[in-house]
Parts: sequence; structure tokens; C-alpha cells
Amino acid sequence: MRILLSLGFAFLVVHFLGYGVTRLLLRKLPIKPAVFAPIVGYGLSLVIFFHAYFLFGSVRVGSISVFLLAGLPTLYALWLGWRSSVAGGRLEREADRKDRFAVRALTLLVVAFAAVPYLYSGWGNHWLSGTPDIEDALNGRDAYVRWLFHTHPEVDLSEVAGDATRKSFEEATGVEILRKKGRLYSEWFAEDEFRFQYSSVTFWSDILLAPTRLDAFIVQALLNLLLMAQGVYWLARLRFGMSRRGAFVAASFSVLGNFYLATYFNGHEGSMMYGAFAPFVLLLAIKWIEEAKGSWPLWATLGLLLYTLANTYPQPLVFLLPPIVLYGLHVRFPRPWGVWSRWGERWAQLVPGLLAVVLMAVAFWQFWGFFEPYRAFAADHYRSWGIANTRMILPIFL
Repeated sequence: MRILLSLGFAFLVVHFLGYGVTRLLLRKLPIKPAVFAPIVGYGLSLVIFFHAYFLFGSVRVGSISVFLLAGLPTLYALWLGWRSSVAGGRLEREADRKDRFAVRALTLLVVAFAAVPYLYSGWGNHWLSGTPDIEDALNGRDAYVRWLFHTHPEVDLSEVAGDATRKSFEEATGVEILRKKGRLYSEWFAEDEFRFQYSSVTFWSDILLAPTRLDAFIVQALLNLLLMAQGVYWLARLRFGMSRRGAFVAASFSVLGNFYLATYFNGHEGSMMYGAFAPFVLLLAIKWIEEAKGSWPLWATLGLLLYTLANTYPQPLVFLLPPIVLYGLHVRFPRPWGVWSRWGERWAQLVPGLLAVVLMAVAFWQFWGFFEPYRAFAADHYRSWGIANTRMILPIFL
């Protein structure tokens, strides 16, 4: 029961943190603000907690800062909504009732599919697959909770291994320490491009009252799956015009397919966080391109999501951003230099598509060769990365 309550509480938290900002800033967007409330709240929690933690040097103060800075706009928005209802107006319906039902059904499906082993094991007894990514998450959380950046700036592997959480982890999984001695904690967990992965586990450990073991990590991982499922659903519905049933199937297969669900079981937190943000980035960017107009609230929201990805798992942005740029060029400049007008409308629609296919094919082979050393290293050190030597790993990021 605690697992389901914690997951429900986590989703309510991100929705609460993002409701006010989206309600106040994105009210003029042709998409209902509630669609973006959970992911915006998630992004705000990552950004505010990380910077507040290093400003005040306290996990608890960092968590309080998140609720103060992101929660006050929500309280103000709720107050405005209460005033409008008292005055005799009707509160705006954030989404069609059938869409809301489909999203809730999708949530139940994802939880039923992904969380069964965790529910069976119970709180405090599940370790997913015990990968080095999980090891990093626990070590990173310890660094934040115990302020090891200043008290023990040099990584002492014996001191880390003596921690109760780490000891339980290694006894349960047998994972070998892969990190090298002599590096600073700040280099590991606060200055590299994955820093929000570690600080976010600290935040959820604090508010879920789970400072040890892996439970906060798993709850956050499940939250990532739910956000990705909702993002794919809304992208399919609002951009691609799919029916509710079609969007439901697309979101279900995207999240519960063999590869991505294995990402959850392997504990690849960065990949799951990328999956949570990417559909919403696409939806915001495409809407801005097609509406041919933008505003600072829209840019601020899109910037928040991209900034969060850049400090969580920036590598897949190589696959996310170029298609957005190419699509923007295609929409904004459909007939450059009058070339298309001589070929007719049919060629005007066909040529950009063929060009995109050629560019993607070239990029496919170039990236495959360029990242070969990285793939070889990952496959050699992480057993879950054996799939890295299969060429079909590349399209999953597209």
C-alpha cells in the first residue's frame, strides 16, 4: 500500500508544483495548460532543488524551497479559480472527460505492467536489476544527504562502502564498484552533465521519507514512465490527430515495449527522465512552429524543459533537436527561392520528405561509427548495454 500511496503522492506533487505556472503562463496556448502541469512541475522540482541545495547547503531547505517557489503560483491560481466560481462562473475544464479517462486508464495499465515485481517484493525489499546506474544513484544521494562535497571532497571508497544503504545494496546485488579512486564528489555528482539525476533522487528520498534503500529511486522511475505515457498520448492526440483509442495504444506500446520497459528494470534513470520530457518538448516545439508565433511564456516553458534535459541526460538531444529544426525550416520556408513553385505542389510536399529520409540515413551511419568506442565501452562494462551493438538501438532515440 505504501508503494501505491507514494507513487500517487509523487504524481500529485509534480501536478501541484506545475499547475500554477502553466495555468498563469500558458493560458493563451491552444493546448490546455493542465496537459503540461505535471512535466513542468517535475522540471521545476529538479531545477529549484539543485540550486537551492547548493545555496543553503541543506536537503530539507532545498525541498522547502521547491514547494515555496513553485507552490505559491499554484495557490494563487487556485485562488483565482475559486473567485471565478464564487462569482458564478464555471471553472474551465482542462481536458475532455473521455481524454481524462483514457489517461487514467493508461496510468493504471503502466503501473500494473511495470510495478508488479516491486509490489510483490514490498517496500524496502526491491532492487530492480542492480545495475551500476543504481549504484551511482545511491552514492549520489549519499553525497547530497551527508554533504560530502565539503566534508569529504575526495571520494573514499571504503567510507562509502561502509554506509548502511550501500552495504545493503551490495549484499543484495553483488555489484562491483567501477568508479576510480581520487576523484571529487563534486565531479561525480554535481558538476557533470548528469547532476540532476542524483539531486532528484535526493529530493524524492526526502519528501517520501525514504532516505535509505532504493524505494525513492523506484518511485521516481515509475513516475517517469507515467509522464512519458501521458506525453506520448497527448502528442498523438493533439499533434497527430489520432483517436483516443489510437493514442492509448501508441502510448502503451511506447512505454511498455520490450526495450523501454527494460530501461526501467535496468534502472537507467537518465533514459527514463529523457523519455518523460521528450514528448512534451516535441509537442511544445511543433505547436510553436505551426502557430508561427511565440511568446515569452512559451519560450520560458520550452527553455525550462530543455535546460532540465541538458542537466539530466543531454546526449539524446542530438536526436531530438535536429528534427525539430528541420521541421521548422520546412514549415517556415516551404518554397525557398521559388524552386518549389516550378515543380508544383506535389513535389513541394514530396521533396522535403525524401530529403529528410536521406539526411536521417546519413546521420544513422555517421553516428553509428562515431559512437562505436562509447558503445564498446558501455557493452563491456554494463551488462544491460549488450544491445548497444545492435544497430536498431539508434532509432529508439528518434
